[in-house]
Amino acid sequence: MFATLLAKNGASVAQKMLSAGAGDVTALAAASLPRGSVVAWVADRDGDSKLFAARLNEDLVRTAPEQRLSPSGGFTGLSLARHGDEAWLASTRRDEREELLSVTRLDPKTAARRGDEIPIQRSEASSLISPVLVTHGTGALLGWVERPLAGGGDEARAFVIELDAEGRRVGEPISVASPSGDPIALRLFCEAGHCQGAIDARPPHGQLLEGFEFRTGSTPEARVLMYRAGAAADPPAFALADNALFHADRIEQRGSLRRASVDWR
Repeated sequence: MFATLLAKNGASVAQKMLSAGAGDVTALAAASLPRGSVVAWVADRDGDSKLFAARLNEDLVRTAPEQRLSPSGGFTGLSLARHGDEAWLASTRRDEREELLSVTRLDPKTAARRGDEIPIQRSEASSLISPVLVTHGTGALLGWVERPLAGGGDEARAFVIELDAEGRRVGEPISVASPSGDPIALRLFCEAGHCQGAIDARPPHGQLLEGFEFRTGSTPEARVLMYRAGAAADPPAFALADNALFHADRIEQRGSLRRASVDWR
């Protein structure tokens, strides 16, 4: 597993190996912090997917030992966001009884767990996937997708919830109204109090991307932004920035990276 430092023009400035024995790494995330960054990953080292983190300086050198963030395993997804001078981590994991989505604050010097894990959502009937965490106001905005387990009768749905300055949930999760249904992944972007979201949906009639705006006190309604030629990325490869959506596509067996401008009005 490697960390790469990029210049503003996208050129590689430095690269460091973080772990030569990381195991089967299934998820990665990073967040920029003062004087460096924090990276987190899910790896299967002994038959169970566990969660790890490390604090790096400006030269991608570890400033503290690697941190194992939970004694238990079963982790399936994660997201990192900078909040002030520390990093917040959202993760999903499953055990024999339920799926859990939680938030953990990380120590800015060591990337160790700071305080208790904060449960956000639990489910015995659905898989909680595609967690995404972004700073919003004094707290954060957290999103995820719930997909029914085998034999479940409900449809897959995307949710968002606001978190306070301590990382705790504010109110109840808000379902994003989707015109097509069948979401498999979610992305969020917030800046200056304005939040946007994008959903990768795979309904029976095609592969598409939907978009929505989030405002406190209202229910987000997604609309179709584009149909895709062939979304052959798993996990889904797309990213959201201010008024722009980047996504991977496949046309005639060739991969391409596309950028679409979005008018949210």
